[in-house]
Amino acid sequence: MLSYGMLTNPSNEILSEISKIYDLNFEYAELGIEGPEGNSQIINKKKNEIAGLLQKFKEKPIGHTAYWIDLCSDYDYVRHAWILEAMREIRTVRKVGIDLINFHANLNGMFYGEKRKILLDNLVKSLREIVRYAEKRKMRVMLENVPLSNAIHDVVEFKYIIDNVPSLLVHLDIPHAFTSGGMKSVLDYINRFRDKIIHIHWHDNHGRKDEHLPIGEGLIEHEKAVRALKDIGYYRTITLEVFTSSKCYPRGMDNIMQRRESIKSQNGDNLNLSQTLGCSHLDFRNCYPIVKWAGGKSQLLSELDSIIPSKFNRYFDPFLGGGAMILHLLSRKDMRFTSYLSDINEELITAYEVVKYNV
Repeated sequence: MLSYGMLTNPSNEILSEISKIYDLNFEYAELGIEGPEGNSQIINKKKNEIAGLLQKFKEKPIGHTAYWIDLCSDYDYVRHAWILEAMREIRTVRKVGIDLINFHANLNGMFYGEKRKILLDNLVKSLREIVRYAEKRKMRVMLENVPLSNAIHDVVEFKYIIDNVPSLLVHLDIPHAFTSGGMKSVLDYINRFRDKIIHIHWHDNHGRKDEHLPIGEGLIEHEKAVRALKDIGYYRTITLEVFTSSKCYPRGMDNIMQRRESIKSQNGDNLNLSQTLGCSHLDFRNCYPIVKWAGGKSQLLSELDSIIPSKFNRYFDPFLGGGAMILHLLSRKDMRFTSYLSDINEELITAYEVVKYNV
């Protein structure tokens, strides 16, 4: 089952950031491990409070290190210092319940042609040491592809690193791949690392630089990416990494889920729609079915209330119809859950889409 999360903003106080992510109804928090508010010292100082907040989520937290960590450096003292810092960050976040941490395919210096391999091999050596250290602490390490730059964004160079570091996993940033070579690069990353992808970042851009726009405001063909991920059987975590107002996050999450579930099922022709609902910023108390439907439950809601569990994580309705039941559940502000709604009647689903995007 796909899970959706949000990255903490390291410029803001870390406890308030985690609480905000929970209030936005995300299923996990991705901890930004960098200053000024998320470095190792601060996390260690607040570890008990952080661990308590992270335990409230449905899924385990994820660690996200600073992109400028230089594990490729040809200055050995500098490279080893960064390895030691990486190890400290691993020890620190393990205390708050994190068992998956990323590092970036960063690279600095004017190394071109054959000389570029010097830095690639330095990264391999650094990551081998870090992965071994992490495994002893029952943690996994993943490498994130970076956007178009002097760093390691090309899929061939990225593959060289992955192939030469045992147990290293792939953190795929889809929009970063898009800046590297458009949708061809995105699909190439997905297909080449199909068995290694453990985590995904999603946002949007226009293909020229890393913009971190809300999904749908750039040029990425999201449905193609969603289809490719579905083809490889990806059902893990997706972090919405949008650098704008936090109000864009629920919309972005819904956008990805909409595209994923609108692809017709391989087992039939019914059109399924799925979206995460129950967000704290939405008020459903005055929402009612927009159509009369045979078998509708509007008249039975008071009786059904007595048998509805007081707490649950997921709600499935394969016969959506007028939607009286889901609207009733959403009107109860004490409930937090993910709903999966579908109906074989394609015209009905189309009607809902029209209302959603045009009313």
